[in-house]
Amino acid sequence: MVIDVSEILGWTGLKAVFGDYALAVFVFILSWLILKLFQTVILRRLKKLSEATETKVDDIIISVLESLGWPFYLVISLYISFEFIILPDIIRKAFVYLVYFVVIYYFVKGIQRIIDFSVEEYTQKQRVVDKSFDPSVIEVLSSALKMFLWVLAILLFLQNQGYEVSALIAGLGVGGIAIAFALQNILTDIFAYFSIAFDKPFKLGDRILIGTDMGVVKKIGLKSTRIKTLQGEELIVSNKDITSGRLRNYKRMDARTVMFTIGIPYATPNKKVERISGFVASVIKPIDKASFERAHFRSFGETSLIFEIAYSIKSPKYADYLDVQQQINLGIKQKLEKEGIKMSAPK
Repeated sequence: MVIDVSEILGWTGLKAVFGDYALAVFVFILSWLILKLFQTVILRRLKKLSEATETKVDDIIISVLESLGWPFYLVISLYISFEFIILPDIIRKAFVYLVYFVVIYYFVKGIQRIIDFSVEEYTQKQRVVDKSFDPSVIEVLSSALKMFLWVLAILLFLQNQGYEVSALIAGLGVGGIAIAFALQNILTDIFAYFSIAFDKPFKLGDRILIGTDMGVVKKIGLKSTRIKTLQGEELIVSNKDITSGRLRNYKRMDARTVMFTIGIPYATPNKKVERISGFVASVIKPIDKASFERAHFRSFGETSLIFEIAYSIKSPKYADYLDVQQQINLGIKQKLEKEGIKMSAPK
């Protein structure tokens, strides 16, 4: 049984009076108005209702529906109206291409909305657990996935239109190998970026030492990492250099151990030499951020008696390390001068 839509809607009289094209125009305008009503009124009300619910599924659906633009509604309206007229084959064929293109385009955009929504939800949850969470790797992976979706959509569109895509894919494979050889250094840095992202040897805000350069990590990019040095300069280091060498991360230190030596002249009386360890301990122990470990007469130097001193600083901050070190150095110098003990440069 074939159902005549025009008879159900009572448009047979309109067709007789105005003709097929007038009826098609009427159907187009009516379809367009209905779809715009859905977009401007119904969709907005559904969005308000979804905001009042705790589930996120309805939010994703509303987000996908909001991604539909006026070309989608235009094509749908034309598709409905063209059912009432007979079009030339070339025009109908071109219109079918247009319908496929618009549908695939907004289908991919809808999936992209789902990806963006999922990435945002995941990032928010991770930042609740870890405030220093860096979403850059997730953003790069989502961008790569969205790019892959566009390539896949183009191939599906071409295949649907009767084109042979297997040869194109083979050509892209050969071309990809050639491009990979040409961009070998860049790709090495990109793979190093993923190594940094997954292994996490450092994060944004960490103070690290690369070779002889120390600074705070400000940005981790696909090709390079940017570090603000202690002198205030911006140091740009390729990711390959970071992963291929040794790196020190001072942000993850619970405490910093400091060890140094001082020299005492050979002419210093034995009784004063015996008291030096106690002098050093009396300087370090009262400091809140420092923990005294040892102070010993270690060895005989070429021109002086060598004392080895060790203490730890209960802070990973470099500024605290310098402050405590200065306080201890001045305290030891003042204590020894007060006791009449001279210092010499240890060799």
